[in-house]
Amino acid sequence: MLAIVLSSLVFVVLVSAAPTSLTLKRAFPNHGMNLSQLRAMDMKRHGRILQASVVNFPVYGTADPIAAG
Repeated sequence: MLAIVLSSLVFVVLVSAAPTSLTLKRAFPNHGMNLSQLRAMDMKRHGRILQASVVNFPVYGTADPIAAG
């Protein structure tokens, strides 16, 4: 019983010592950018994401289901 009380006390102390909020930093500056600049930046980022996910591997065989038998 004492171990449960002590472990609960340690848990409460550790949780209360944790920060209650996180600080966030902007990925893009909030000043001086209009919507067209943000769209252009987003289109470039989207292109990089799509390009990174392309997998090129050879596919051998035939599309004929009877020949696959």
